[in-house]
Amino acid sequence: MEYFCSNPDELAAPAKLIADAIRNSGQMVVLLDAPMGAGKTTLTSRIIGELDKSISPTSPTFTIINQYSDNIYHIDLYRVNPGEVTNVGITDLFTDGNILFVEWPSQEFLVMLGVFYDGPVLKVEIAPDENDIRHITVKEWRR
Repeated sequence: MEYFCSNPDELAAPAKLIADAIRNSGQMVVLLDAPMGAGKTTLTSRIIGELDKSISPTSPTFTIINQYSDNIYHIDLYRVNPGEVTNVGITDLFTDGNILFVEWPSQEFLVMLGVFYDGPVLKVEIAPDENDIRHITVKEWRR
């Protein structure tokens, strides 16, 4: 699916689509690939809001992993050096029923995901253009 969003209010459609996919599968890893400031955390907040209105997500840039409920996790790998991804405990989260939103998924993380997780994975790419319009692509990630 593809979306073009010129303001945060237009994130409702892709957020609902992704939240519906999560509800239908019961678990999910959502990979968020975009340049800094493109709206990864904003979109994640909208999706989580679709799943549970009582949660107020924040960026896990400094904490690396934020847990919002028993099964919703938000992971930011921007500050994790290559070779350290396996040391932050992410593989413990690859269990049935968990929902993981992963910003800045490194190649090391993708390899680890392919080895330790066999559930559904969505890849969300956000590409802002020169007019500040976000082109959002949502597709199934294939191992």
